[in-house]
Amino acid sequence: MLLENPAVAALDVHHASHLLRLHKPDQRIYEAFETEVEVPAAEIVFFDDLQPNVDAALERGWDAIRIDHEVETVPQIRAALRVRGLLD
Repeated sequence: MLLENPAVAALDVHHASHLLRLHKPDQRIYEAFETEVEVPAAEIVFFDDLQPNVDAALERGWDAIRIDHEVETVPQIRAALRVRGLLD
């Protein structure tokens, strides 16, 4: 169902743990993502609601932000992107 979402379908490359056959917070999934998108770790901004996944991404060198799933997520993501100069 995730890949049927128009926003996800519009992405050039699709990523999901079931497609990569790996699971967070296993470091191999982060490495596989980097390889797939050909982007260095330092240029990746990652959002997740689980602290172990955020910690694993931070260990990899990603800019990882924990999202509180109990409140609306979009404003949290937008705020984090604005702070980083990635969204007006």
